[in-house]
Amino acid sequence: LQWGGLDPFALVGWHPTIAGASVRMRVYATMGNPNFVGALMAMSVGVAGAVALGAATVSARVLALSAAGLQAGALLVTGSRGAVLGLACGALAWAVVRWSGRAVAALILILGFGVAAIAISPARPLETTIAGRVYLWRVVAPHATQRWLTGLGPGVFELRFPEWRRAAAARGQRDARFLGLTDHAHNDYLEA
Repeated sequence: LQWGGLDPFALVGWHPTIAGASVRMRVYATMGNPNFVGALMAMSVGVAGAVALGAATVSARVLALSAAGLQAGALLVTGSRGAVLGLACGALAWAVVRWSGRAVAALILILGFGVAAIAISPARPLETTIAGRVYLWRVVAPHATQRWLTGLGPGVFELRFPEWRRAAAARGQRDARFLGLTDHAHNDYLEA
C-alpha cells in the first residue's frame, strides 16, 4: 500500500522521514528496513506455498495461493535483491528434498519470479550495488584479522569505518560514490 501511495499509516498521521534517502526507505519508519520486510515476505511466500500444496479443499488452496501472491507482490516492491535470492535458495532446497514434477514446476516459477524481481527492482542499479559492496569489502578486509577470534565488539563497525576508509584512501582505494555514512559492511563475516 505504501508503494502504491496509499500508506495506511498516513491516515493516522504517521509520516516516515525519508529526507535524502531512497523512496524505498519509506517503509523503514513503519515496518523496518525494506530488506527486513523482504526477508519476512520471502519466508512467508514459502509458508503460504506449503500450505497451498497441503490444502485439503480448493477454497483453502485458493486462499493460500492468494496470500502467496500478495506476499510475492510485497517482496517485489521492497526491491530487496537479497530476499529474492533467499526465496530462490529456499525453493531450490525444497525442490531437491521433495523432488517431483510439482516441485520442479514451483522451482521454475520462483526462479522466473526472482529473475524478474531483480531486473525490475526499484533499488539502485545492480552494477552500483555490486561496486559499493566490493568497495566496502576492500576497505574492511585488511582489518578482518586484527582480532579474528573475538572481533572488535558489537556496533564497533560504524565507529571504526571512517578510520579504515582513510587508510584505504591512503592506499589509493577511493570511490567518491560511496562516501556517505557507512554503518554496515553488508557482509556479516567481515562486520563481525
